[in-house]
Amino acid sequence: MVKFGYRPSDRIGGHTIEYLAEDHGKNADGSHSSWSGHLSGYESPESFEVEMARGRYADMEFPDGCPVIDARAEYEAHPGMAYQSPMVTGGRTSRFREIPNVADSLVLQAFGSEEASPEQRTMEGLARASLAVPEFSGMDMVTPAEYVAWWRGHDHGLARYGAFKDRKVVWE
Repeated sequence: MVKFGYRPSDRIGGHTIEYLAEDHGKNADGSHSSWSGHLSGYESPESFEVEMARGRYADMEFPDGCPVIDARAEYEAHPGMAYQSPMVTGGRTSRFREIPNVADSLVLQAFGSEEASPEQRTMEGLARASLAVPEFSGMDMVTPAEYVAWWRGHDHGLARYGAFKDRKVVWE
């Protein structure tokens, strides 16, 4: 799957395109392995297709049906979505709340302590929120299909959805 996800106001660092490729063999537990990475640049989905046509991503697979999300406008209007949405994996779904004894873990206690950095406190808040809600949240790992379904159910009508067909994105 591919997701365009920078906020247009974050022009200093450009943006990254999240890229996840599944089925690179099997893990010991029988789940599919995956490769995940970032295609860095300053591209829009439209310029991404131009670069693909020029052969820039010739070594990457974008099979027909591969989902694409353009979340840039959503992030611009609702930046909190970056923390609320689950993370995507090519493996199996992993719920943070199902980790044994996670609520009482030393890590969460340290993140919530007075000595914790602002980043650690943010992670502690995100972890506590993930424990409190029954649906997928920011600390959960989900499959691409679950990720797209989560976005469709939680965006504010600003994200665009599509899929690859013959190495081109067809938007809904």
